[in-house]
Amino acid sequence: MSKKTSGIWIFTLPASLVVLASAYYIKVPNVRKAVDSRAPWVADVLGRFVEEPRAETVVIKKERPAGAAHSAEMIAAPAQVETAKEGSSPVAPKATPKPVVYDLQMIASDPSIWPKRVVLKKAASFPAVVNGKVVGSLIAPAGAEANLKSIKDDKVGLEFQGGGAWLPADETDLLARVQSSH
Repeated sequence: MSKKTSGIWIFTLPASLVVLASAYYIKVPNVRKAVDSRAPWVADVLGRFVEEPRAETVVIKKERPAGAAHSAEMIAAPAQVETAKEGSSPVAPKATPKPVVYDLQMIASDPSIWPKRVVLKKAASFPAVVNGKVVGSLIAPAGAEANLKSIKDDKVGLEFQGGGAWLPADETDLLARVQSSH
Protein backbone atom coordinates (compact mmCIF):
# COMPACT_ATOMS: atom_id res chain seq x y z
CA MET A 1 0.00 0.00 0.00
CA SER A 2 1.44 3.31 -0.96
CA LYS A 3 0.71 6.58 0.70
CA LYS A 4 -0.37 9.46 -1.46
CA THR A 5 1.79 12.56 -0.89
CA SER A 6 0.54 16.08 -1.01
CA GLY A 7 1.23 18.14 -4.14
CA ILE A 8 2.34 21.11 -2.07
CA TRP A 9 5.79 19.57 -1.58
CA ILE A 10 6.52 20.08 -5.26
CA PHE A 11 6.39 23.88 -4.77
CA THR A 12 8.16 24.20 -1.40
CA LEU A 13 11.73 23.70 -2.64
CA PRO A 14 11.49 26.27 -5.47
CA ALA A 15 9.65 28.70 -3.18
CA SER A 16 12.31 28.38 -0.47
CA LEU A 17 15.06 28.97 -3.06
CA VAL A 18 13.30 32.14 -4.25
CA VAL A 19 12.99 33.41 -0.67
CA LEU A 20 16.66 32.64 0.04
CA ALA A 21 17.83 34.32 -3.17
CA SER A 22 15.70 37.38 -2.35
CA ALA A 23 17.24 37.62 1.10
CA TYR A 24 20.75 37.47 -0.35
CA TYR A 25 19.82 40.15 -2.89
CA ILE A 26 18.47 42.46 -0.17
CA LYS A 27 21.28 41.98 2.38
CA VAL A 28 24.49 41.48 0.34
CA PRO A 29 25.61 44.42 -1.85
CA ASN A 30 27.95 42.31 -4.03
CA VAL A 31 25.13 39.89 -4.89
CA ARG A 32 22.88 42.84 -5.66
CA LYS A 33 25.47 44.31 -8.09
CA ALA A 34 25.93 40.98 -9.87
CA VAL A 35 22.19 40.36 -10.21
CA ASP A 36 21.42 43.93 -11.35
CA SER A 37 24.00 43.69 -14.14
CA ARG A 38 22.39 40.50 -15.50
CA ALA A 39 18.70 41.00 -14.66
CA PRO A 40 17.76 44.66 -14.10
CA TRP A 41 14.10 43.78 -13.61
CA VAL A 42 15.01 42.27 -10.20
CA ALA A 43 15.88 45.76 -8.95
CA ASP A 44 12.36 46.90 -9.88
CA VAL A 45 10.81 44.04 -7.92
CA LEU A 46 13.10 43.80 -4.86
CA GLY A 47 14.72 47.26 -4.88
CA ARG A 48 12.14 48.76 -2.51
CA PHE A 49 13.24 46.36 0.25
CA VAL A 50 16.92 47.35 0.04
CA GLU A 51 18.21 49.83 2.61
CA GLU A 52 21.37 51.54 1.41
CA PRO A 53 23.79 52.66 4.14
CA ARG A 54 23.69 56.37 4.78
CA ALA A 55 26.84 58.24 3.87
CA GLU A 56 28.10 60.80 6.37
CA THR A 57 30.08 63.82 5.29
CA VAL A 58 33.07 64.80 7.39
CA VAL A 59 34.57 68.26 6.95
CA ILE A 60 38.21 68.68 7.87
CA LYS A 61 39.58 72.20 8.27
CA LYS A 62 43.23 72.70 7.44
CA GLU A 63 45.14 75.46 9.13
CA ARG A 64 47.41 77.58 6.96
CA PRO A 65 51.04 78.14 7.90
CA ALA A 66 51.81 81.70 9.08
CA GLY A 67 53.69 82.90 5.98
CA ALA A 68 51.82 80.88 3.35
CA ALA A 69 49.04 83.30 2.38
CA HIS A 70 49.05 87.01 1.68
CA SER A 71 46.84 89.50 3.50
CA ALA A 72 43.87 89.37 1.06
CA GLU A 73 43.52 85.62 1.61
CA MET A 74 43.90 85.98 5.35
CA ILE A 75 40.99 88.43 5.48
CA ALA A 76 38.76 86.07 3.49
CA ALA A 77 39.70 83.03 5.61
CA PRO A 78 37.16 82.01 8.28
CA ALA A 79 38.12 82.65 11.88
CA GLN A 80 39.40 79.67 13.84
CA VAL A 81 38.18 81.08 17.19
CA GLU A 82 34.52 81.17 18.12
CA THR A 83 33.00 83.97 20.20
CA ALA A 84 30.54 83.23 22.96
CA LYS A 85 28.49 86.44 22.60
CA GLU A 86 28.83 89.63 20.65
CA GLY A 87 31.35 91.91 22.34
CA SER A 88 32.76 89.18 24.62
CA SER A 89 36.25 87.80 24.53
CA PRO A 90 37.02 84.95 22.11
CA VAL A 91 36.68 81.37 23.33
CA ALA A 92 39.55 79.07 22.40
CA PRO A 93 38.63 75.68 20.91
CA LYS A 94 38.63 72.84 23.41
CA ALA A 95 41.81 70.79 23.45
CA THR A 96 41.57 67.03 23.43
CA PRO A 97 42.83 65.56 26.69
CA LYS A 98 46.08 63.62 26.53
CA PRO A 99 45.71 59.94 27.42
CA VAL A 100 46.96 59.03 30.88
CA VAL A 101 49.72 56.44 30.98
CA TYR A 102 49.13 54.21 33.97
CA ASP A 103 51.86 52.55 36.00
CA LEU A 104 51.43 49.90 38.66
CA GLN A 105 51.54 52.37 41.58
CA MET A 106 48.79 54.51 40.03
CA ILE A 107 46.64 51.44 39.47
CA ALA A 108 47.27 50.13 43.00
CA SER A 109 46.21 53.46 44.51
CA ASP A 110 42.85 53.55 42.68
CA PRO A 111 40.84 50.30 42.98
CA SER A 112 38.01 51.83 40.91
CA ILE A 113 40.06 51.32 37.72
CA TRP A 114 41.02 47.70 38.49
CA PRO A 115 39.68 45.16 36.01
CA LYS A 116 37.75 42.27 37.54
CA ARG A 117 39.80 39.69 35.65
CA VAL A 118 43.29 39.54 34.14
CA VAL A 119 44.88 37.11 31.70
CA LEU A 120 48.00 35.19 32.65
CA LYS A 121 50.96 35.61 30.30
CA LYS A 122 52.75 32.56 31.78
CA ALA A 123 51.57 29.37 33.41
CA ALA A 124 51.24 29.76 37.19
CA SER A 125 50.69 27.47 40.16
CA PHE A 126 47.58 27.92 42.33
CA PRO A 127 46.37 25.87 45.30
CA ALA A 128 43.60 23.42 44.44
CA VAL A 129 40.66 24.07 46.79
CA VAL A 130 37.71 21.72 47.36
CA ASN A 131 34.98 22.65 49.86
CA GLY A 132 37.20 25.40 51.28
CA LYS A 133 40.16 23.07 51.92
CA VAL A 134 43.49 22.99 50.06
CA VAL A 135 43.87 19.51 48.55
CA GLY A 136 46.89 20.05 46.30
CA SER A 137 47.91 22.43 43.58
CA LEU A 138 47.04 23.07 39.98
CA ILE A 139 48.75 24.85 37.10
CA ALA A 140 46.80 27.62 35.38
CA PRO A 141 47.96 27.73 31.75
CA ALA A 142 49.12 30.87 29.95
CA GLY A 143 46.06 32.67 28.58
CA ALA A 144 43.83 31.64 31.50
CA GLU A 145 41.78 34.34 33.22
CA ALA A 146 42.03 34.88 36.96
CA ASN A 147 40.11 37.19 39.29
CA LEU A 148 42.09 40.23 40.48
CA LYS A 149 41.76 40.57 44.26
CA SER A 150 44.64 42.79 45.37
CA ILE A 151 47.72 44.73 44.26
CA LYS A 152 50.70 45.18 46.57
CA ASP A 153 54.23 46.28 45.69
CA ASP A 154 54.94 44.72 42.26
CA LYS A 155 52.64 41.73 42.79
CA VAL A 156 48.99 41.03 42.16
CA GLY A 157 46.77 38.83 44.29
CA LEU A 158 44.81 36.52 42.04
CA GLU A 159 42.14 33.89 42.52
CA PHE A 160 41.87 30.97 40.11
CA GLN A 161 39.19 28.30 40.64
CA GLY A 162 38.97 29.03 44.37
CA GLY A 163 42.71 29.11 45.08
CA GLY A 164 44.71 32.30 45.55
CA ALA A 165 48.28 33.22 44.70
CA TRP A 166 50.55 36.27 44.44
CA LEU A 167 52.19 36.73 41.04
CA PRO A 168 54.43 39.42 39.55
CA ALA A 169 52.22 42.00 37.82
CA ASP A 170 54.21 41.73 34.59
CA GLU A 171 53.11 38.09 34.24
CA THR A 172 49.54 39.37 33.62
CA ASP A 173 47.93 41.79 31.19
CA LEU A 174 46.91 44.17 34.00
CA LEU A 175 48.68 47.29 32.67
CA ALA A 176 47.43 46.75 29.10
CA ARG A 177 43.86 46.13 30.31
CA VAL A 178 43.73 49.28 32.40
CA GLN A 179 45.33 51.35 29.62
CA SER A 180 42.86 50.12 27.00
CA SER A 181 39.79 50.68 29.17
CA HIS A 182 40.67 54.28 30.08
